[in-house]
Amino acid sequence: ILVVCQYFAPEPFRVSTLCESLQAMGHKVTVLTGMPNYPEGRLYSGYGLFGPWHETNQSGTEIFRVPIVLRGDGGKIALALNYVSFAINSSIRSLFLVHQPFDIVFVYQLSPITMALPGILLAKVKRIPLILYSLDLWPDSVAATGVRLPCFLQRCLTTLSRFIYRQPSRLLVSSRGFLTRMAELGVAPEKLQYWPQVAEGYAVELDESRLQAIRYRIPSGFVVMFAGNIGAAQGFPTLLAAAEMLRDVPDLHWVILGDGRMRQWVENEVRARALAHCVHLLGRHPGAEMPLWYSLADSMLVSLKKDPAFAATLPAKVQSYMACGRPILAAMDGEGANVVREANAGFTCASDDPADLAGIVLEMMALPKLEREQLGKNGAIYAEQRFNQNKLMQELDTSLSNLVREKLTR
Repeated sequence: ILVVCQYFAPEPFRVSTLCESLQAMGHKVTVLTGMPNYPEGRLYSGYGLFGPWHETNQSGTEIFRVPIVLRGDGGKIALALNYVSFAINSSIRSLFLVHQPFDIVFVYQLSPITMALPGILLAKVKRIPLILYSLDLWPDSVAATGVRLPCFLQRCLTTLSRFIYRQPSRLLVSSRGFLTRMAELGVAPEKLQYWPQVAEGYAVELDESRLQAIRYRIPSGFVVMFAGNIGAAQGFPTLLAAAEMLRDVPDLHWVILGDGRMRQWVENEVRARALAHCVHLLGRHPGAEMPLWYSLADSMLVSLKKDPAFAATLPAKVQSYMACGRPILAAMDGEGANVVREANAGFTCASDDPADLAGIVLEMMALPKLEREQLGKNGAIYAEQRFNQNKLMQELDTSLSNLVREKLTR
C-alpha cells in the first residue's frame, strides 16, 4: 500500500496510527509525505535542508519525504506555497516510485485537497486501484474558515475538487454528513463508503505517577477542557464570549490544550478581557498523554464555527472524548451534535451562540457527579459500538482486499 498524505509523524495526525495498524495487519506500507513542519511552521528537530528524504520507522513503514515550502506563520501566501509545493514535488517524486510493487494507493485527504494529486497520478500510471479517504470537505471548508477567494479561483477550486473526488475506485468519508455533498459533486453512489475515524485505543489504564505530575497544572474547581487545534474553524470567539458571560461563576475554569494559528489571538483576547483567572492555555502535549489530561476534566468541549461545511463534519475529538468516557459539551451543528445526542453522551447547543454555550456549561455544572459520569459511560459504550478500532480496521482491510481482487480478476 502506498499511503499519500502531506502530513505524517512527527506531525500530530492520525494517519501515522492508521499506517501502524495496516502494518500490524500484515500489509507492507510505504508513505509519500512532506517534510514535517505542522503546526509551528518550522522543521522538526532532526530534519533540515538536506533531509532525511528516506526513512523507515519503528513499525517498519517506509517513508519517502519531499521538500516543501514551510507553513511559516500560516499566512495565506505561505500556506498557498506550502500546498502547491507539496502537490508538485510529490507528484514528481511519485514517478520515481513507479517501479515499487504497490497493489493499491491510499490517499489520506486532509487540507489541502491537492495532496491527492500524486496519488491519482501514480495510480493511473501503474493502473492500480485508488482509495481516497476524505476527512476535510473541499472546496466548502476553504470558505468556511473565512478565506474569501475571487470568483474565478473559487470556480477553479470547485472544478478541481470535483475532478479529484471522482477519480478514486472507492471514496471513504469520515462523516455521514459528507455523503450528500459528495453526491452533489458527481461521485457515483457505489463508490461512496462511510468510514469514521477510529477511537484510538484510549481505553487504557491510567499511569498514576504520570497523572500526579499533570494534576498540579489543572486548576481546582469545575474544569471545561478543550483539546486540539486552535484555529479559525473551532469557534474560539464563541468560547471566549461564553467564558466572559460566566466570568464570575465560582470555580469554573476553561482549560485549552493544543496549538494553532489562532493561539496568539486567543492569548491576547484572554488578557484584553481579563479572563486569565478562568481561561488557561496549557499548550500542546503528546497524544499518548491525552487520556490523562481528559481524566482530570469535568467535561470536554468540542466546538465549530457555524457553516454548512462544518455541520457536515464529525471532528475526531468526539471519538476521543467518548472513548475516554468523558461527558461532552458540543457547541456545534449537524453531524457532530447528532452523534453526541445519539449516544446521550452530553449536552449540545448551536454553533456561534455564546449564551447557549454558557447555558449548557451551567447545566453540566448543576448535574450530580454520578449523572455526569453516566453521560461519559454512555459515550464510551457508543464509541465501542461505532468507532472500535479493530472493527473499523477489519472493514478497511476488506475494502482494500476487494479492490485488489477486482483488479486481478479483470
